[in-house]
This record gives sequence, structure tokens and C-alpha cells, in this order.
Amino acid sequence: MYDPVSTLQAIDRNVVAVIGLCVVALVFNYAYFGEAIRLGFRHKTYSMPASVTLIFLPHDLSYLLHFNKWFVEYGHWFCKLWWVGLIFTASIEAVFFYQLLRYGRQEILPQLSQRAYVL
Repeated sequence: MYDPVSTLQAIDRNVVAVIGLCVVALVFNYAYFGEAIRLGFRHKTYSMPASVTLIFLPHDLSYLLHFNKWFVEYGHWFCKLWWVGLIFTASIEAVFFYQLLRYGRQEILPQLSQRAYVL
């Protein structure tokens, strides 16, 4: 396990590099997400693998629910900034989840009705 204090201190010592790499990663990540969503709706299919959607959405929502940990316990600018970024990411992942529910039945569980699949 890593020491969060020393990790956050290392981020503080390398602010420009950390922010620069995060911006590049987020630009490409959101471009990928946007194109996946666009094509999913266009072709009426889920656009992210079900396992990815079902792991990342709860993971990111749990980070958001730990608001007090990031804003009070740690209180570090990077944790706060990451939390804000995850609002957008979790919102996009919710669209992936919607596509999975809306379009995934025929490929994943075709023997079920749409209602049974969603439940």
C-alpha cells in the first residue's frame, strides 16, 4: 500500500507534469467516450463492454460518495479536482449503463423480455 501523504506531496512537487498528463488523458478519454456513445445510439447497441460498465460506474460513484474523505479528511486540491472530474465521468458512464439496458438484451440475454432483462 502507498502512503497518501507522500503521494500528494509528490503531486505538489510535480504540479505542471501531473496536470498536463491528466489533461491529455482526459481529452482523449472523453473523445473516446463521446465517439462510443455517438456510435452506440447510431447503431442501437451498447457501446462499452458490460463488464466495464458494471465495474467502473459503481467504482466512480463510490469515489463521489466519499466526498467527506476527499474534501475534509485529505482536503488536497488534487483529490477535489479528481472528484469534480469524476462527476462528468460518472455521468458519461451512466449513459453507457442506459445503452446497456436499452440495447443489450438481444445480445446478452435474448431469451428474456426487455422488462425482465432490465430488472
